[in-house]
Amino acid sequence: MSDAKKIVDSITNKSLEDYGVKAKSEVPDIPEFLDRRQTHAQPTTTKRAPTSKSKAKRKPVPSTSREEYIKRFTSAQTPSASVRPVIDVKLSVLAKMPVLEQTDAVFEPDLYDEMVYEVSRYMGDVMEGAGFVYRHGASDSEALRKLLGEFIQTRMAHIDASGRRRFVAVRGGE
Repeated sequence: MSDAKKIVDSITNKSLEDYGVKAKSEVPDIPEFLDRRQTHAQPTTTKRAPTSKSKAKRKPVPSTSREEYIKRFTSAQTPSASVRPVIDVKLSVLAKMPVLEQTDAVFEPDLYDEMVYEVSRYMGDVMEGAGFVYRHGASDSEALRKLLGEFIQTRMAHIDASGRRRFVAVRGGE
């Protein structure tokens, strides 16, 4: 321990010049335009509060009620009468897509998902027309699609053009 103490004492007793550090006077001055050191001078600009407030007064405009908006734009009414024929065509095309077997009408998964999506979308429009809206948006519409998909497979039957009923099945599903 005494050897270490001697080494520390010898280092602390030496001056910076012994290690090759030049004195401050030997360092060349930095030209003023390159000097980026902070100075303690006061800033030339000060913050000030505005002298007067804006004198322009804006009259608040009442928002349009849902009933008034629907009267002006009938296409906003749900379920929209203009959408019904489009969805009917889509659904009738999708209803002809399953492969008809002896007891089952087998849908491809992507076609079945598309059909459930269209049914749930129209069902959401009908519920909105009755005054109900989703609480959480996309997650609620996804939950409705899941419920409808299960309900159609377990509680509904597919009717073909001749009127024959078959169980609904999805290829690769339950």
